Amino acid sequence: MPYELYRRGDRILHLAFIGDQSDADMEAFRDEFLPFVEAATDDDPLLIVVDGTRSAKFSSDGRKVFLELNKNLKIAKVAVWGANRYARVLVSFVIKATGRNNIRFTETEQEALDWLEAED
Repeated sequence: MPYELYRRGDRILHLAFIGDQSDADMEAFRDEFLPFVEAATDDDPLLIVVDGTRSAKFSSDGRKVFLELNKNLKIAKVAVWGANRYARVLVSFVIKATGRNNIRFTETEQEALDWLEAED
């Protein structure tokens, strides 16, 4: 599978994309991801940590998937660590297009988790 999506017992959803992502890969990801969004509530919104160290390129439909998902207000915060230049450009596009400032870049996974767990 070109991505990993799991919870480790905490309330944070862990995500990693591995290599290039095709349209079919992104459709499969969306189908697996949406139940986590649907289960989130106002009192328990979705927190996501993304390992960007193994990602590569995303199809144009894949970029649309990220845009669509980040519009959902049940996704509270997304921390991306270790992202390459390509991923940073993609995420910056999503931030601008959705008008949400809920995504942060960090260098390490621990920094990402600390930001997610911090009260705003």
